[in-house]
This record gives sequence, structure tokens and C-alpha cells, in this order.
Amino acid sequence: MSAAASASLALPPGAEPVPVGFRIGAPNEEAPWVLIPGIRGDPCEFAALAPLLPGERILVATSLLQLRSRPTPQTLSEFSARLLEHLPPGRWRVIGASFGGLIARGLPAERVEVLVTVGTLPAPSPASRRAGWMGRIVPLLPSPLYHRLYSRHDGKTREVEGSAAVELRAPPGPELGARLRAIGRWGVPTLGGPGRLALWGSSDPWLTWNEADVRAEGWTPGVVPGGHFPHISHPDEVWGAIRSLLHR
Repeated sequence: MSAAASASLALPPGAEPVPVGFRIGAPNEEAPWVLIPGIRGDPCEFAALAPLLPGERILVATSLLQLRSRPTPQTLSEFSARLLEHLPPGRWRVIGASFGGLIARGLPAERVEVLVTVGTLPAPSPASRRAGWMGRIVPLLPSPLYHRLYSRHDGKTREVEGSAAVELRAPPGPELGARLRAIGRWGVPTLGGPGRLALWGSSDPWLTWNEADVRAEGWTPGVVPGGHFPHISHPDEVWGAIRSLLHR
């Protein structure tokens, strides 16, 4: 486990608020990194990985895509479109974890210079349909029961990852429900291509898929140490895999 994983989970130093989350570093001639977190939507998920990336980094807070002043996105494409409104012009290098990887796949391909998903399903599956079913139930749960079930799920994740730093705040039930329902409505996988890397942790308790599935969708597969959050527990290894892709 990387040393960075033992630190408390918080935004990296120098993070400045922007409409879609936080920014680290000033814009330059290189494409900025856009980091989209998993189903919990917490940008602190990238606290260990973001400092390793060169240049400007934009850490997305998913809750800002679900502002109550606007209709909540109902599909993955609507989440992607809402994010697109807040991204800078030009091209980007995008890293999406789990649910964030699904949002990333909906961004315009011609604007995405590099796309890395971490722990993201390669194609619709029974798991994505189960997520949609859970999305209908979660908003109906009483708050104490919701947080108890969330803690149980989160505890298993931390046990596999081997780091208490993986603990992330529970999003409000209605927000989480909308994200889960969007996964359930996912019907068509996004094709891969050059500069597309699909990573997953070797001990991921939530995903079971193999390299053949990934290659069939046109992606370059990669396995790194860790569970569903290797970018938290093993950021050096994740950055090493990304750097290898950039140097090909």
C-alpha cells in the first residue's frame, strides 16, 4: 500500500473552488486533467492521485451537477452534458472512477485526449441493472437505515482496500438514488480507441470482469493493486499505469 493512502482524506493543498468543484494549478498549454469521482461524488477521492499529475487539475464534485435549482440528470448522458457545461474549452485528459468513468465516456470523444477509467464496468451488465433497481429503493429508506446500510457497504470496501482513508461521506439518499438509476438506464457501451485505458484493482470486491471484455470494447486493460479505490490506496501504481499509456 502506498504511503499516501495512510493520510486522512481531504482536498489536496492549493485546491481552489470552481463552479464544478475545485481546481489545482494554473492553466497552461497542456490539456488539463479532469478527475470525476465515483458514485459518492466526493472530489476528496483524488486527494492522493491529483498531486502526482502534472499541470492543471479539475476535481469534479458530482453534487454540483445535481443542483436543486435545475432538474436532476436522469441518465448518464445528461450527467455528461451537465459536466460539459462547466469544462474549459479545448481538449482534456480525463480520469473517471467507477460511476465517474461512465460520465467520462459520455463526453465528446474529439475533446478527450486521454481517457482513463478506474473500476468502471466495460459494458451494461446485470450489475448495472441491479444499480438501477437500488436507485429506486435508496431514496425511500429512512435516514438511519440508509446510513447504516451505507456504513456496512463502506466498511467492506475499506477492509478490502486496507486503508481507513477510503472512508468517504455518504451523499444524500435522493442524490445517490438518481446516480444509481442513471446507471440502470445505461444501454449502449462507449467504444474505446487510442488513449483509452481501463484500470481495475486486483482485489475489487464489486467488479468481476476480464481483459477480454475490455479489449472487446476497444480499450487497453490494466490491473493495479488494490480494490475498488486503487487511486486512493495505490496512487503511485495508478499513475504509473497512466504514465505508461501516455508514453506509448
